[in-house]
Amino acid sequence: MYGVILRKQSHYEEEITHYQEALRLNPKFVDAHNNLLFAISYHVLRNPTETLKAHQEWDKQLSVPEKNRYQHTGQGDVNKRLRIGYVSPDFCNHSVSFFFAPILAHHDHDKVGTFCYAEVAQPDEVTARLQSLADHWCFTVGMSDAQVAQRIHDDQIDILIDLAGHTRDNRIVIFTYKPAPIQATYLGYFTGTGLDMMDYWISD
Repeated sequence: MYGVILRKQSHYEEEITHYQEALRLNPKFVDAHNNLLFAISYHVLRNPTETLKAHQEWDKQLSVPEKNRYQHTGQGDVNKRLRIGYVSPDFCNHSVSFFFAPILAHHDHDKVGTFCYAEVAQPDEVTARLQSLADHWCFTVGMSDAQVAQRIHDDQIDILIDLAGHTRDNRIVIFTYKPAPIQATYLGYFTGTGLDMMDYWISD
């Protein structure tokens, strides 16, 4: 995509204008919208309020209708073993996995069950290692957003964590279905997602 070439040349304003024009022609162009947000977030001189509004516009244009969202009632058993799900395209030889692997390895599996939803088309040795550390694993390539959301809901995930934000090959639309009662974003994206259905942004 031409916008990616502009980014690699550090022509951020021109890149942003390019994606904005693409979205003027087609407001539902998912890749252009994700790339626009990525470009805006990279632009350190960008007004934070404008950055937030751009992310909220993604939510307005691309989130699923409220009627398609899952409902969650009650607290359940507060002493039960928690089910935590992680969603990422980067469960492979990628910088995100360098940070994520120790987290997955050090979960107390007596108290927490871990579920990984991997948008990984070409698994590698890092994928295999992460898969060995997780309690449950699901490759999501080829599955629709609705199908992955249903799988997460059927797995009865208590806390669902996005590790990609609006980066390449993300499955952020899944979170707009609200398949888990608590949802957070962490690690792979350097600002908030703008989603109403995202409850937390974990940072340090």
